[in-house]
Amino acid sequence: MSLFVIRTILWILLSRDVVLMVGGINIPPFSQINLQQATTESAEMAATTPASTPYGPMPFDLAGQERLTQLHNTERSAVDPPAADMNKVVWSTDLADAVASNLDSCIYRLADAQAVSRNRWLVEMGFYDDINDTLVSDTLTQWYAYGELYEYHQKSCTGTSESECSIYKLLTWSSMSALGCSQHYCETLTDYYTQETMNDTLYWKCLYDNIGHFTNPAVRPYTNGTVNDTCTQCESGSSWCENGLCNSGCDIQNANCSCALDPLCSGNGAFNETACDCNCTGYWVGNSCGQCGLTCQANSNLNRDLCQCDCLEGFLLNSTTTNCEDSRYSSFPSGSTTEPSATIGTITTDSAPVCGMDIICNGSGVLDPQTCECYCASGYKGSDCNEQCSLTDTECWSGYRKPPVLIDADFCPVYCLQCACDPSEGNCENNGTYSKVPGYELQYGMCRCYCPFPWSGLTCQECNASCYNGGTLDNSTCTCTCPAGFRPPNCLAECKPDVSRWCTSRMAPYCDRVPVIRENCLVMCGICAL
Repeated sequence: MSLFVIRTILWILLSRDVVLMVGGINIPPFSQINLQQATTESAEMAATTPASTPYGPMPFDLAGQERLTQLHNTERSAVDPPAADMNKVVWSTDLADAVASNLDSCIYRLADAQAVSRNRWLVEMGFYDDINDTLVSDTLTQWYAYGELYEYHQKSCTGTSESECSIYKLLTWSSMSALGCSQHYCETLTDYYTQETMNDTLYWKCLYDNIGHFTNPAVRPYTNGTVNDTCTQCESGSSWCENGLCNSGCDIQNANCSCALDPLCSGNGAFNETACDCNCTGYWVGNSCGQCGLTCQANSNLNRDLCQCDCLEGFLLNSTTTNCEDSRYSSFPSGSTTEPSATIGTITTDSAPVCGMDIICNGSGVLDPQTCECYCASGYKGSDCNEQCSLTDTECWSGYRKPPVLIDADFCPVYCLQCACDPSEGNCENNGTYSKVPGYELQYGMCRCYCPFPWSGLTCQECNASCYNGGTLDNSTCTCTCPAGFRPPNCLAECKPDVSRWCTSRMAPYCDRVPVIRENCLVMCGICAL
């Protein structure tokens, strides 16, 4: 095959003109123009540059548009390391028409990037070569191969030129939303920058929308995830996923789309299956409500597990201002049933029983002394929280219930709102979290383990599951192995044929990655057998 030289220029206006080199050719910067101006200037340049003869435009037909778009999406979905926020790109006729307008002069020149919003630009890429040597798709494939030169984690480039990695970063910029390309056959093409001419040349350009600072070495083109995190941090806020790419145009009727979100929304929100998003509660933020967006004020520490501010020892939460204030200057609340018997700074205090029972309700709840009612911890029920919830008592596993009448704090740690828990005192097993009821404490020192269903007990060691219809309980994992015809979690429900639209052979490889497939396709995913 004959050798050919790729001449590529990428421009983006940050604080100054940026010069990129490819193939050892140093292209000088040029003044700021936009696409419309480029068309006008191309005509003006024709009078001072060697005559160029176009064969005429050769627009990409529908098959060509689809081929180029699919090439981009295939390469973008296969980036290494995997991306958690990579958009699917679509073909834009408007963008294709925009670049076509300045090809007909057969003078090779690229326009500066155009700002479309803060930190977002339209970026133009161009190329020319002998029409017999290569295709547009071949060149794009070669440019995506520059990814082998880009070290994602180190944000470094091992190529001969930084521009090679800049090309790759542009093509894999996660927020890219659309592209449009056009091409011309030129009998004679003139390079505006070098004044070189080339005969029988394919001259083409692509315009990309919604691009960021791809020439900045300190900025990565996308957010790194894992194969299980695909589409979990989509810029749109929705986590519809199509072949590993964020596609906000998906809907629940599209069999090619799947929702990448955990329907539990990390336990911190309500899942909207139709929109494939989570409505986060409290200060939780993020597509899956997995990040805490709370900022704590003075005299408090952020409890990231519960996304709340824990007051330091000796400070109380003012429920009106949400600030932690020195408890020595806090007044006793009206109706208080206990007086402090120790000074500020002690770890434990004594409190007399009220309502004829202990204030910690058998260690599994908190007593409201104004109503003499116990509010039980997750996994417990009964008037004094002495009964463990069964597997079918789903309401018992919804978490700690908050008493309707707030018991204000006199001092730490009895009835202390937001007093800090010492993690070193906790011994929670099976993914239990050592903390407290929001606004309450459960025993002297009064922190305890939050146990995930179906674990219970003070240290989350007690398995509270039951298996039916011949199912076998594994106490070490607290899970049931069900016989054919029945399904987890407790082998009570019958295993029925999969009827969901998710349950296709195409979706089978995603059983372990996509919760909505695993939950709706029990037979296909091997969770139960008919």
